[in-house]
Amino acid sequence: MAKKSSTVHLEEKVWKEIEEYKTENGLSSRNDAIEQMFVERRLLLKLTQNTTKNEISATLEVSKEEIRDEDINLDKAIYFADADMPD
Repeated sequence: MAKKSSTVHLEEKVWKEIEEYKTENGLSSRNDAIEQMFVERRLLLKLTQNTTKNEISATLEVSKEEIRDEDINLDKAIYFADADMPD
C-alpha cells in the first residue's frame, strides 16, 4: 500500500509520547512509531472485543442454568402446593 504524506498538528505532550514510544521500541522515525502504535491499538481492540464476547457468552450460559434451576424449583413448589391441598 502506498504511503500518503500529510501534515498533522498535535499537542506537545502527544509528540513527546510518540518520541518516547519510538525510543523505547528502537524505531527509526516518528512515522514508524505512529504506525506501530496504531497496529497495537487495533490488536488491543480486537482482544477486548473477543474477551467481551467470551464474557457475555459465559454470562448467558450461567443465566440459562439459573433459569432452568428456577423452573425446576417452581415445578416442585407447584407440585407440593397441589399435593398439600385438602381434597
